[in-house]
Amino acid sequence: MSGLQGRWLIKLKCSLGEFSGTGEIKQEGDSFSCSLCDESGKPLYHLTNGQISGRSFSASAKVKQGLLSLSASMKGLLSEDGQKLSGTVSAMGLRGSFEGERTD
Repeated sequence: MSGLQGRWLIKLKCSLGEFSGTGEIKQEGDSFSCSLCDESGKPLYHLTNGQISGRSFSASAKVKQGLLSLSASMKGLLSEDGQKLSGTVSAMGLRGSFEGERTD
């Protein structure tokens, strides 16, 4: 498995709480995108404009919480074995962290 391509469980921790979602990251060259869903399959957020260079990556996210819709930016690092990822997320001046584990 190369880069971020594949199925992931991602956990996000921020001031709004903790969220986890699963999704299939689709990578094409150095670009990627993904929709992450909760346990019931309801979309949580969509990663867009994803870019990966080596093990470092960044993406934008559209997050919907009830009537609230906001944009977030993410930066992270893929582990050397390609099985985990971690990083930071920021939105509206707030920061949080995320970690993920490959599930495929």
